[in-house]
Amino acid sequence: MPRPGGGFEQAYNAQAAVATGSLLVVATAVVQAANDKEQIAPTLAALAALPVALGKPEALLADSGYFSTANVTACAAAGIAPLIALGRERHHPAWQDRFAEAPPAPDNPTPLEAMAHRLASPEGRHLYALRKQTPEPVSASSNRSWGSDSSPCAASKRSKASGTWSPWPGT
Repeated sequence: MPRPGGGFEQAYNAQAAVATGSLLVVATAVVQAANDKEQIAPTLAALAALPVALGKPEALLADSGYFSTANVTACAAAGIAPLIALGRERHHPAWQDRFAEAPPAPDNPTPLEAMAHRLASPEGRHLYALRKQTPEPVSASSNRSWGSDSSPCAASKRSKASGTWSPWPGT
């Protein structure tokens, strides 16, 4: 994998899908692909293969590293509402922005337009906020022992959950 500051290092990209209500890790993968954008489709396939008794996720929450129009469309096609950040967000938005009403919904929106509107709505902001309070699995702290980049920030980024979703029915 590319290393900050140049060069390459033998490292892996650990992915985990975590149910926000129960914090149950329901899907995992370890890949050599450095780009998280490539991890939504395999995660959706892993979620589809789960036992019916677990229920079906209603929404998929992911940071901007997973954003692409293809990933938004894939989530919508799987019947899972995507809430993938469109870009980096400010850490401390003004209170007016936090409590602003959502703009009117677009007529006949594409999956991307529907997701952007959902992210701007109070309900969408509430659901997306669950991503930040869902703890990452232990792989984030164990990356250094696997020979990954020693920077905690980089290790944490490479271990971000590729599909922390919310909420499972009944959790």
